[in-house]
Amino acid sequence: MEFSAYKEIPIRERIRWQIRADFHNALNHPTFNHLASNDVANSQFARFSTSGIDDTSEPRLIVIAMKIIF
Repeated sequence: MEFSAYKEIPIRERIRWQIRADFHNALNHPTFNHLASNDVANSQFARFSTSGIDDTSEPRLIVIAMKIIF
């Protein structure tokens, strides 16, 4: 999901200053699939195994830009 926000600030009659922020993959989060153990007597109980983390999705990206429009 992508979000964008910007604000234009007038400087003179025909000159504006724009501040913009773009958020790509804003709601991205890793998925934890496998627990190391489901046995409560095991010392690895409720820990995630390293192979259980699905981190193949795209990372979050935030772009902030400013420009003068004339």
